[in-house]
Amino acid sequence: MTAAVSHCVTPWYSLLNPGETWYLQVWYRGVAGGGAGLNLTDGLQVTFVP
Repeated sequence: MTAAVSHCVTPWYSLLNPGETWYLQVWYRGVAGGGAGLNLTDGLQVTFVP
């Protein structure tokens, strides 16, 4: 799976070090119900290799 990283203040590639593992999750507002509900995606574990 490939996903784009956006909305980072620092360029994302300058934050990576080989062997690091990042744990990612997205918090979003559901459109159903007028955007009143908040949701989280499933977590994702990513290990960066050289």
